[in-house]
Amino acid sequence: MQKEKAKKRENTSIKSETIITFRSHQVINMVRGRKKKPGVEQITGLLVFGGLVRQVFQQSKGDNPYADLYLLTCEEKMDKLRLFLRSETISVEASLMSNKYVTVNEATVEEPYALTAAFATPYAYQVAYLMVQADDLICRLVQASHIAMIPKKEADAKIRSICKRLRSVFASFNSWKSVVVTRSDIELNNQRAKKASEVFGGLVIPAEILSGDLRGEYAPDLTANDEDSLVTEDVEEEAVVI
Repeated sequence: MQKEKAKKRENTSIKSETIITFRSHQVINMVRGRKKKPGVEQITGLLVFGGLVRQVFQQSKGDNPYADLYLLTCEEKMDKLRLFLRSETISVEASLMSNKYVTVNEATVEEPYALTAAFATPYAYQVAYLMVQADDLICRLVQASHIAMIPKKEADAKIRSICKRLRSVFASFNSWKSVVVTRSDIELNNQRAKKASEVFGGLVIPAEILSGDLRGEYAPDLTANDEDSLVTEDVEEEAVVI
């Protein structure tokens, strides 16, 4: 009886709803990004990013070292952005508290933008959390500029830099190509390995990634090689605006 109960608990999946709120129009526009049109370049947003990283995440499960390389590169970008946002937040907070006789309350908006998130990977959630940090920083910069704690040109330049760095993270998987290949294939240098090398333009995988010793902090567990699971679907949006 105890064994049956344990088995039931093992098969129980956790379901949850995560609501993420944004206030600045700069970050709100990055949720959907911009579709490519004649004369207009595409800008990858959070929802498309979530679909792209899901594809790479799935192939990482199948022991694809190219997928692991892409995930690690994305993590490095996220780490750099996280440090940048933290440093800039400390700076703007110091400006807002520069006069001990002036108390500055937190800025608010009448209708914040709420997103019900149901992403398939931790990478999409991590980027969404970075967007929350960026959103808060942008609001503080706008506020500090409005009450003349910092010059408007300085605030605008910082906001542009924040948006540029966020877009760089969103673009982490824009060049991803779906190819079924494993570490064993590359070790054998078989046809799959040769095709993958051709598709990725001779991209060199570092030895520690190729050996499997180095994988992303949020990389998935490896699963049995199932070709059907390695073939990915088209990018789909994974969240709902409320």
